[in-house]
Amino acid sequence: MNAKRAKALRIDAIQRYEAGESATRICSSLGKSRQRLYKWLQRKEELSQDSSPKRAHNRTPIEIEEMVIEARRKLQNTKYAQIGVNAINRELYLQSLAPLPASTIKHIMSREGLQRKRLPYVPKGKAYPPQTTGHLRQQYPPGRYRGASVHQRRWPVLQPQRNGYRYPSDYD
Repeated sequence: MNAKRAKALRIDAIQRYEAGESATRICSSLGKSRQRLYKWLQRKEELSQDSSPKRAHNRTPIEIEEMVIEARRKLQNTKYAQIGVNAINRELYLQSLAPLPASTIKHIMSREGLQRKRLPYVPKGKAYPPQTTGHLRQQYPPGRYRGASVHQRRWPVLQPQRNGYRYPSDYD
C-alpha cells in the first residue's frame, strides 16, 4: 500500500469514528486492530499537516537562474557561438559570477526548455568498409607476462632472435 492510500485510509477511519461509527465495526472493515485506530486518533493532528517542504533548500537562486538563461539566449543569438555548459560558464565568469556545476546548468536548461534535441544519426551515403577480423594478433599469450594481454601488433610481426626471426605464434 502506498503512502497516499494509507493516509487516505487513516483519514477515512478517523472521520467514520468521529461520525459515531463504532471502533469495532471500522476496524473489522479495514482489517486493522482497535489499538491501531486509537493510535491514529492520537496522531490526528499530524495527519492534517502538510509534510512537504516549504522550499527547496538546494535550489539555485532565481537571480542566478535568470543570468544563466540570459547567457544562453545571448550565445544563441551570436553567430558561430558554442552554447553548451562550458560556454555558459564562461559568460557567467565574464559577468564576475563563480562557475556553476554542469549538472546545475543542465537542470536549469531542461526546466526552461532550452536544451536542443539531438538529431538522429543519418548516414551520409557512403558505407564504411567491412571490418576484417584476424589481422590483429597478440604479441604475447595472455597471462604470460604482466600486461601482455593488451599489447597488440599487426600480423605478421617478426620478432628478433639469435638465429633469425620468428612469428609470435611460434612462442608456444
